[in-house]
Amino acid sequence: MKALSLIAVSMAIMLTWAVNLTFAQQQPVTKQDVKNQAVETMEKAKVYAEQQRQEYTKQVQATLDDLSKKIDQLKEQAKIAKGEALTKIQGALADLKVKQDQAKQKMQELGSSTGAAWEQVKAGVDKAVTDLQKAYNDASSYFK
Repeated sequence: MKALSLIAVSMAIMLTWAVNLTFAQQQPVTKQDVKNQAVETMEKAKVYAEQQRQEYTKQVQATLDDLSKKIDQLKEQAKIAKGEALTKIQGALADLKVKQDQAKQKMQELGSSTGAAWEQVKAGVDKAVTDLQKAYNDASSYFK
């Protein structure tokens, strides 16, 4: 019985010591600690935002490059068109050129945008690419 009491007391002492050690190791958080953490978080957020912008730019540029190749193929196919079909195709290709130029302009704006403006410019790029894709689909329908 004495052995159990001794073990129980020993366990209580060790538990108390462990709890005190844990609290002793914690240091108070200072105003400077919070400021440093906030600065570090902001820097990480900037890096993350730039990574996202670069990835988005790469994806959009790949889409535009693909569409440019397809547009070039349509231009080649248009060389054999005649009459009314040629007139329609030329109109569609002219519309494609306008949409393609708009998309390129938006991509340039994207490259020079910063901060909150980036989200607005991104929306403009998305619309320009969607419009270009639609114009391509319309133009390619003349060849089906």
